[in-house]
Amino acid sequence: MVNSSRFRFILVTGFAMSLLLLTSSRATAGLFCPSRNVAQYQGTWSSNCNGHHGLLSAHVRPQSCNTYRVRFSGTFLGVVPFMYSVPMTATGNTADGGTALYGESKLPLFGDFKCYGNMNGNCFTARYISGRDQGQFVMQRR
Repeated sequence: MVNSSRFRFILVTGFAMSLLLLTSSRATAGLFCPSRNVAQYQGTWSSNCNGHHGLLSAHVRPQSCNTYRVRFSGTFLGVVPFMYSVPMTATGNTADGGTALYGESKLPLFGDFKCYGNMNGNCFTARYISGRDQGQFVMQRR
């Protein structure tokens, strides 16, 4: 027969462990925890300031459960290639069930570059802001 103090200890410990697991799982619930595969997207970018636009692709490589390295590459003025990499962090969920992302980096000629994105199934959309430009990215998964 189990004595009552040991039974209470087991009961309280079990309850505390259950509560700890429940609260820790809620802290990350809903945030997209990616597979180790690289996601590739293709589409366009467009500037809201000067009307420039061009082709764009993104390679999204998971770094951890909520961080990514996103390498953007594309063309400017139809022929000038560019490529840069931005660390992005999942900041939560969007109303449409996607993952909200935020990242920033320093880019030559553009200064501080900030990117607010949404990765949802086959779509990657983002809004970018730099010291000299702002606009959007619209891409589909390849």
